[in-house]
Amino acid sequence: MEEQDFIFLQRCIQLAELGTGYVNPNPRVGAVIVKNGIIIGEGYHTAWGKPHAEVEAVKTVANPEDLKSATLYVSLEPCNHYGKTPPCTELIINAGIPRVVMGCTDPNPEVSGEGIQKLRLAGIEVIESPDPKPFQSLIAPFAHFMRTGLPWVTLKWAQSQDGYISLSGEETPITGEESRIQVHALRASHQVVLVGSRTVLIDDPRLTTRMYPGPDPQRWVWDTQFEIPNTHPFFTSPGKAFRLCYTPKSALDIGIPEISSAHSFLQWAAQTQHISSLLVEGGAETLSFFLKENAWQEILKFVNHSLFLQSGTLAPEIQNLLPVHSVSMKTEPVTKYQYLQA
Repeated sequence: MEEQDFIFLQRCIQLAELGTGYVNPNPRVGAVIVKNGIIIGEGYHTAWGKPHAEVEAVKTVANPEDLKSATLYVSLEPCNHYGKTPPCTELIINAGIPRVVMGCTDPNPEVSGEGIQKLRLAGIEVIESPDPKPFQSLIAPFAHFMRTGLPWVTLKWAQSQDGYISLSGEETPITGEESRIQVHALRASHQVVLVGSRTVLIDDPRLTTRMYPGPDPQRWVWDTQFEIPNTHPFFTSPGKAFRLCYTPKSALDIGIPEISSAHSFLQWAAQTQHISSLLVEGGAETLSFFLKENAWQEILKFVNHSLFLQSGTLAPEIQNLLPVHSVSMKTEPVTKYQYLQA
């Protein structure tokens, strides 16, 4: 690969991220078309069921003849099967694009490697990035869903320096605005945000992305005892909100089977509700439900180093794990720790 190839692949990642939250359960993908070192077209997958990134990029090229001497950069292997849209490999071949540079192969078994093979059989030069990790990270929830058939699960909580997530029975602010912006971005990247009934009754969370330019996830609350009235703002605020319960009583309720484990819950969510990504925001009991079975892929823990609660509800324990990434907030005494399953 040439130096400029790396630069244009990075632009693909930037474009792909614009589809965050809108493309679920599809992967985020960006594409750039370059001729003589100049970008002549670019696009990204904007929403589920809409044209793929390659199609969007080709549409922006003013002169189709330029495609015959251009390079297509794309963050993910072009698809080679019919789904909601036709195969992108056919588009590339028919457009006469002679060279394709891609970030990583597609984990979808209907595509994986076959898109590359079809392009090469058509005489197109296909170059794969020597470092696929940034591109694999971009599509991690999609890849997990393809591999396991289960949603990507992110657990998130904030805690005091002495290890408490709240005072008992009280709403307890732990972090500030900068942390909340990051949490709202996290919500935008997941289909569903899940909380327990006590979190709703005590904290009255809005669970929106109001501080980040992205779509609101569905709001789910585990409320099998019907503690939360239908008139509660959790249900009446804009957006989709549902109660998980065993015996549905209204349109707000999603009936769940007698679920004995986190794994069986995730199977139910994927197979009956078509959920590929789930953000669990609490409280402690709901988080522990997933932690005790290792039924998670990512944990984000926000620690306020200047706050000592001394009593209350203890934060979940993460044993024998070191964070793969940590970052300190610029405007508050908080560090965000990220843990990923191997």
